[in-house]
Amino acid sequence: MQNQVKKLPRRPNGKWASDLTLAEYFEVSRCTIWRWAKTGKLPPPVKLGENTTRWDFDAAVEKVLGKRSA
Repeated sequence: MQNQVKKLPRRPNGKWASDLTLAEYFEVSRCTIWRWAKTGKLPPPVKLGENTTRWDFDAAVEKVLGKRSA
């Protein structure tokens, strides 16, 4: 049997994270990220442009997990 090493979640390079980045980090679907935002489990997203919506990564991790991201 092979040892399986779990891949660490990808942390964004900057402050802002997309729905896809958060979905990969929390291992959920993009729909779940939007549902969490709607229900208040995530902080509200920030509209950075006409077709660009992002979350503050550290605030999102703290809100969902109750701790600061490393």
